[in-house]
Amino acid sequence: MLEIERKFLVKDLSTVNLSVLRCLNITQWYISFDPVVRVRISDDTAYLTIKGKGAVSKLEIEHTIPLADAVDLMELQKGSKVRKKRYIYPHEGRDWEIDVFEDDNQGLILAEIELDDEHEKFPKPSFIGREVSFSKGYSNASLAKKPRKK
Repeated sequence: MLEIERKFLVKDLSTVNLSVLRCLNITQWYISFDPVVRVRISDDTAYLTIKGKGAVSKLEIEHTIPLADAVDLMELQKGSKVRKKRYIYPHEGRDWEIDVFEDDNQGLILAEIELDDEHEKFPKPSFIGREVSFSKGYSNASLAKKPRKK
């Protein structure tokens, strides 16, 4: 499946009441960076994901796996774990994902939107800052390889 996603820094969340938004607690780690192979636990559900190369559009294959398998795959972890709270923010008919990073990436807040087309126009909430879709340092894999606090 083709994933088309744009990613932005969040400049100001003071206008957003996070407590009323759906929130997922996410822990993820990587077992390969080339190709990208990720294990994610989102609340009580585990996923194994393989991602292709690309900044905005990339191949993504994702399957749920047993939680016990995800825990076993920690043995193969490369880099640091990435922990974050993901808030789902509805805006003008689209869902934005606001990721508030923890641990080694604490202080970083990113917002993502999934699109149907790379050139699709979309309205941005007021808290959206500079686009970082093309900046490799903001991918989750990059944050696992080189956390912001190390």
